[in-house]
Parts: sequence; structure tokens; C-alpha cells
Amino acid sequence: MNSLWITLIDYAKWTPSPHNVQAWKIKVLSETQVELYYDPKRLLPVTDPTGCFSIMGFSMFIDTLDLVATKYNQKVIASYIKKPFDFNSKSPVLFANLELVPNSEINNFDINLIKTRRTSRLPYLDKNISPEILKEFESETLKFNQKFFASSSPEMVEWIMDLNKHTLLYDMGDEKTRKEIGALLRYNNQEAEKFKDGLWSYCMNMPGWFMKMFFNHQKFFTLPIIKDILLFFYGTTMSGTKTVAWIQGPFNTFDDYINCGYALNRLWLCMAKHDIYMHPFGSVITNPNAHNKMKEKFKLDESKEMVWLILRLGYSNIPPRSLRLDIEDILIK
Repeated sequence: MNSLWITLIDYAKWTPSPHNVQAWKIKVLSETQVELYYDPKRLLPVTDPTGCFSIMGFSMFIDTLDLVATKYNQKVIASYIKKPFDFNSKSPVLFANLELVPNSEINNFDINLIKTRRTSRLPYLDKNISPEILKEFESETLKFNQKFFASSSPEMVEWIMDLNKHTLLYDMGDEKTRKEIGALLRYNNQEAEKFKDGLWSYCMNMPGWFMKMFFNHQKFFTLPIIKDILLFFYGTTMSGTKTVAWIQGPFNTFDDYINCGYALNRLWLCMAKHDIYMHPFGSVITNPNAHNKMKEKFKLDESKEMVWLILRLGYSNIPPRSLRLDIEDILIK
């Protein structure tokens, strides 16, 4: 087997994916060619029924392979299958064919950023992001025909974080959503080490016992006083947030999702370069009620472009890193 593919995968496995599902599987065909599959058991038919965010995860994975390959004077070319996800398949399904080709372009990208990039659900430090850095983020996403917006208005920051808190609580009240996400929760170190995927309580900045109680006794947390205490507690985990941001652009087709994945990958790595972390608020995007409230607040016309990501960002202590599958678990023999 081409050891270069192993090197590339060893970096790409740290690519973020929705709820850290890591749905990718790879079959090595030759020194220059591999097949990239998705594992249907690792998809999210309830919370990502169109597969758009999973497709973005795959394009981020491919982009990361390519970024590392340039350090070895190679380039990764992807030929996508472009078929709807088969959630019911009993075996991995081909997503794209990948090929290594010679590359002479000079790339000064620091591949170590791939492993330092992380989501931070910790409280953020009392430090503003400079306008120059935010402008850099805007320029980076614009390369992919996407628009990056940021606000440090206290009113806007509070409004978005409040919307996220209430939406998350609402989503967990939905039985199908709770069941799908609940299967991905890792309540302690032993579970995290066993599965090496999903949402580890340590990374979620929540005690494992509390997460388990919340998911198993969700109705209790809808009681008026208990609900207020829960929302207050969740809010304290996001204290110090001074900036929120969102990305808007074409988000309707397979090619759009691929392009948005590339944009997000480069933006996230650009943040890592400046020691800035992000915390995506996925529920605000996927929950129709919350999304409509966001549209009204932003006065958005999404007939041609959509806000597909909203987040808080800033500086924090170094957050814990979610675990990843071993290379042996990604490869198809």
C-alpha cells in the first residue's frame, strides 16, 4: 500500500463532521487511486435528512487530503458520484473516486493546523477579535463565493446565543432527534475511548451524569423553574462570547454543499492559524422555527442564498479534542 495515502488519511481523519460521526471509509486501489465510501450507519437521517451537512463533511475531508498532499508535490482529484444518500444500505456506498496526480504548485499551508483546529464549547476569554482578522475570514470565504458576516454588538450576541439555547432545548424534546443524537453521546472516558466518535461529555463541557440525566429524563427539564436553571447553566458555558458570525451563500445542490465544505474547511483552518476557536450552532440552522426567526432578525431573502452556518467565535483556553477512529477502522480491506 502507498504509505502516502496512510499519511494523508492520518491527517484527514481529524476533519470535523456532523456530531463527529466520521462516516468516511476508504478502499485503496493503487498507489494513486482510492475509492471514498460513506458508511450508512454513520449518517444522520433525522437531523440531516438531505445529507447536505454530511456532504460538506466529506468535501472537508477531501480538501484536507489535498492540502496535505501538496506537501508531497501531489494533488487529490475527486470525481463525485452525486447520488442521494442511501440511508438503508447494509454496506458502505461509493461517494467519490480519488486520484493522486503530480502537483508543482507551491503551498505554504501549515498542515499542523489540521490537528490544532478544534471546536471550543468553553467560556471565551475577554479578548476581542481584531477587524483585520475578521476581514481575513471574510476574504477566505469569498474565495468560494460565500459571504462571511460577523457582529460584536452585545445585543446581537445575546440574541443569537439565546436563540440557540432555546432551540437546543426544543430539539431535544423531539423523540426522533433525541434518539439519534443520544446514540452518539459518550458519557465518560471509557465510552469515548471505546467508540472514538460521537459527542464526548468532556468536549461538550458538560458532566457526563448531567448529559445522561438530560437525555433520559428530558420532560423533567421542561418544568418551568428547572428549565430556567438549565438555560442559565448552559448560558454560563458560553460566557465571554463577544463575537458571533454567520455564512451565507448558494446552498441548494450537491455542488453547492461540496463548495460550502471547502469554504468551511479553509475558514476553520484560518481561525486555527490565529488561535481562534468556533462553536457552531447547528440547531439554529436545521430547526425551521429557529431558522425563520433568524431570517426575520437578519432581514434575509434566502431565495438564492441561504445562511448555512451560524456560530460564536473567539479566544479560549485550549479545548479538549474529540477522539477519532483509527486508520484501520477507516480502511476497507
